[in-house]
Amino acid sequence: MNSYQRLHLGFIGLLKQTKTALIAVLMMVVGISDLTAIERVERILWDEVPASMNYDVGVSEMIRSLRNEWARKAFPMGNGRIGCTVFGRPDLERIQFNEDSLWVGNEDNTGGYQPFGDLFVELPHAAFTNYRRELDINRSVHTITYESGGVNYRREYFASYPAQVMVFRFTADKPGSLGGKVSMSNLHEIPITTESNDLVMKGDTSKFWWWQQMSKSQVTLNKKRKYASKENINLDFEARVKVVHEGGEVKTVGNTVVFEKCDSLTLILSADTNYLNQRAKGWKTEHPHQRVLAWIQAAAKKPFGELLAEHIKDYQKLYSRLELDLGRTPEAITKLSTEKRAKLYGEKLKLGEKTEDRDLEVLLYQYARYLIISSSRPGHGGLPANLQGLWLVDKLPIWLCDYHTDINLQMNYWFT
Repeated sequence: MNSYQRLHLGFIGLLKQTKTALIAVLMMVVGISDLTAIERVERILWDEVPASMNYDVGVSEMIRSLRNEWARKAFPMGNGRIGCTVFGRPDLERIQFNEDSLWVGNEDNTGGYQPFGDLFVELPHAAFTNYRRELDINRSVHTITYESGGVNYRREYFASYPAQVMVFRFTADKPGSLGGKVSMSNLHEIPITTESNDLVMKGDTSKFWWWQQMSKSQVTLNKKRKYASKENINLDFEARVKVVHEGGEVKTVGNTVVFEKCDSLTLILSADTNYLNQRAKGWKTEHPHQRVLAWIQAAAKKPFGELLAEHIKDYQKLYSRLELDLGRTPEAITKLSTEKRAKLYGEKLKLGEKTEDRDLEVLLYQYARYLIISSSRPGHGGLPANLQGLWLVDKLPIWLCDYHTDINLQMNYWFT
């Protein structure tokens, strides 16, 4: 069962007691041309603790732990082509990122989708208080706030479709308070290099572990198709992170970027492959280097506020097409974190008691819309959402993260 299936089936269960109200509201919304008639309500998923995983276990248990924690707690972002999941630790931020065309395989064997890489930001913030991380799906912006050493820190993240980059902004309420290290890694043993204040990951898929395992198998999915070819489709890829700072100093040390006494830090990330949806051209186009570099350089010339405003305006053109109002939730419940609200709702359902959280039902519905906007948009070579949208945290893709047209692909788009 894919992540969309779990979300869809869970939502259907939540709506058992409100089916009539939902249908009535949907009929009303269809007839509304001016959505300002419906009050805009905050739609925020939030938690009081970071998403984390246990590193002090064996590899197989770590993979299970990572998948479980990642699927349940790491908030996803995306612009339809590139995306990431955010863990949110104050001392070691992990931003695991994906690009939807990074696949291994050929015309004879489907192969599988693969994760792109990880961006890490290390800070001396092991001790912290007043922590909160939230995903505002009205704006498609992820915010993390906390206090450490008497300083209030803030992080703002988003994935911009107009700019084709992801932006990660770090600030503090005391000048010169930001110091640490930025690094990038991946599961494919592709070396990381630096160019000025950029981190660069560049390679091809020919030696990816997953394809090596698949190519050992005698299983051929399409052997009866006359046009099938056993030739590997090895894709070139590149990811790049530019470090932009205000105040302080930034320098490269080996394959990392070190920052000291900065007022703010902005990381601009983009990634792409040379995949082309044209068989006559061997499924490939030119190396993605120039595209990735151009996106990064163009974004770096704009102030953070301009990039953010451009992103929100573009995203809301899609997201704001529909509003739902199923009634109000008691304030005592809305003050709970999203995880606690969902747990409370589930407990009441099991006991056959009346649920009171209409707002949570709408939040889940809008979250489903947020996920498909974030993982499936036309243009810039973007692909349809796969079995996990475009998010994948490890190199063992469940069901290959493939496209299954029995029901799975359709389910991805149910809420659009």
